[in-house]
Amino acid sequence: MVKSNIIICGASAAGKSSLAEILANIGNADIYEIGSIVKEKSGTSGLSAFKYVDVIFSKYGYEYFVEIFKKKHGVFHGGIIVGPRTASEVNFLKENFYPAISIGLLTNFDLRAARHKNRIRHKESEECFEDWLMRDMAEHRWGVEEAVKSCDVVFDGGESLSEIARKILRIWGG
Repeated sequence: MVKSNIIICGASAAGKSSLAEILANIGNADIYEIGSIVKEKSGTSGLSAFKYVDVIFSKYGYEYFVEIFKKKHGVFHGGIIVGPRTASEVNFLKENFYPAISIGLLTNFDLRAARHKNRIRHKESEECFEDWLMRDMAEHRWGVEEAVKSCDVVFDGGESLSEIARKILRIWGG
């Protein structure tokens, strides 16, 4: 039986990467960060990551991203894909990395803001708080809340990431 991929969706600082790390450690899986590919490609284009996403997706569509992703990582099963921000991205990833389970993290703004401030304090992020706020607003314009709600399983932030991971592992079989 082929192990499903997991797609984790949520706004910035919702806990996507932290949850992916927990799942990867327990389930012996690789993590594939959409943001790292966007940052890598935008850096070589001379555009900001936001402008790069707007230009590339409007010009080439999601197929372009999937081709880049598959070139970089190949076809895989049982991996964890982190970072879609729209319902279209979630659905497109589910279709192109089948079988897949999509997990949505609904995390309130205050908790996400505190997490980002903590990242800045511990030098885990080069992005200042004002830039994070701009990115957060952009993600909400793109429809990140609708994307989270479109996932197969949605967690509303009332549980720890460890508790969420345990529940996902029961579904995933990791």
